[in-house]
Amino acid sequence: MDMSFGSRKLRELKNPLSKIIGATGFVDGGEAASSPYHGLHAGAKLAAALVFIVLVVSVPVGKAGASPLDSVTGLFPFLIYPVFVTALSGARVLNLLKRIAFVLPFTLAAGAFRLYADRRAVFVLLGVQVTDGLVYYMAIIIKAALCVWAALLLSDATPIHELTRRLSAFGLPKIMCQTIEFSYRYAGTLASEASTIKTAYTIRRRGKNAVGLRHSGTLLGLWLIRSGERASRVYQAMVCRGYDGVATGAALKKMRPSDALFLAVSAAVLVLIRVLP
Repeated sequence: MDMSFGSRKLRELKNPLSKIIGATGFVDGGEAASSPYHGLHAGAKLAAALVFIVLVVSVPVGKAGASPLDSVTGLFPFLIYPVFVTALSGARVLNLLKRIAFVLPFTLAAGAFRLYADRRAVFVLLGVQVTDGLVYYMAIIIKAALCVWAALLLSDATPIHELTRRLSAFGLPKIMCQTIEFSYRYAGTLASEASTIKTAYTIRRRGKNAVGLRHSGTLLGLWLIRSGERASRVYQAMVCRGYDGVATGAALKKMRPSDALFLAVSAAVLVLIRVLP
């Protein structure tokens, strides 16, 4: 094989699998950037995000006696929280939109039944009848987008170990916290192994980037085997360093007055938005 070709491919190849997995937010961004939101107490950020998500989810879709449009218009005031946090954290809006769009297909599939369950015409737009099912469908999509937006902002600004320790402090079982953290960490292992296998496959096919159907099963099995072996080596290294099933770390930081103010103001504004007509 031409070595110059292999070297060039190693420099130029951009693996779409790594891009997809990286786009979901598995890279720990909370330790690299610095902003007023990044500096807030992890518990305050987590509690504010949970309040936001619970209140957004609690907005009724298809409430008896209410206009179907209320299911959509009632969600717009909640934009104030993610927009404010986005500005406070300095997050790139385009990057956030790409990552939100990554998970929307799951919501589109899950809520599609509303299009067929409710077919009463609500109004006519450009000669097309808009049914209440379509309005409810849009409300579900907006809810999902808002919740994912808030979750991405939280995960980008807070290291995963701080989030899981705060979840444990809030009463989530430790086994679930550790499962979340290990899943988050091992996603990087999956992305790394996928990139290695895809790069090797592309080089051996002299630049043909698409994976053939007859090779896809073999590559998938190889991916799982290599990822499992690497994860096992990581776990053995943790055991050698004293890991016994309980994650340890520095003492939890105390909440400052500025952290409490952020949480109190965020919760109060969100509750008012939900309660007021």
